[in-house]
Amino acid sequence: MPKLKTDNNLYFLPDNYQENTVNITFDQEDEFYWDPSRVKRSALHQFAVYHWAEKLVKEHNIEKIVDIGCGFATKLAWLHGEFPELEFWGVDQPHAVELCKSHYNFGNWLGVDFETNPETPPVKADLIISSDVIEHLENPDSLLDYFRNVVAPGGLILMSTPERRRLRGPDCLNSPNPYHVREWDKDGLANYLKSRNFKIIEHNILPALRFDFSPFYIRKALSRWRKGENMLYNQCVLMQVSEP
Repeated sequence: MPKLKTDNNLYFLPDNYQENTVNITFDQEDEFYWDPSRVKRSALHQFAVYHWAEKLVKEHNIEKIVDIGCGFATKLAWLHGEFPELEFWGVDQPHAVELCKSHYNFGNWLGVDFETNPETPPVKADLIISSDVIEHLENPDSLLDYFRNVVAPGGLILMSTPERRRLRGPDCLNSPNPYHVREWDKDGLANYLKSRNFKIIEHNILPALRFDFSPFYIRKALSRWRKGENMLYNQCVLMQVSEP
């Protein structure tokens, strides 16, 4: 598979890290990323990120939440059920947004391409959630710029992405997942975000999947257990835009 040829120092990756091809997550004609199997599993992935968001809502004066890369928005719907009085926006590529519009009776939905069509919601978010989006993008700076344009002054940003060393092992220098352009370890991600003028408030490792008795979860957990690995391989950063 061809690799991207970029300066890894730009993104605080190892010098010999091999990035994957350009973003193939974005829908191509009739090939949609959010196919029925991903929709079915959407309640399992990154649920812990939204539990953290729930805690933030209780602790801060949160009125407007924008989920950037909301996908099928299963977890955003759960969060809406906990706080129906809040204003919710879901932002993703057009097909995912159409699914959300047809399935949910709450929220506001905006279809974009973060790398080429940076249209933003007509609100400023007290809390941005962006769960496992940045690893899919050829230009991750475009997502960080989008955060800056959407978050309210002093607002919070909760962003997750796989932790490469925990997920792949300490010697991994590329992602076997073709949908991931690049993956960061914890230190690399922190350094990258700080270099882009974000202030990290908290940086934690969370379960990547919600516990479930489904065959998908059991296969995944057993596979990792046999290799001496656990399900804690999703890193999540709570941050703000640094003051100029």
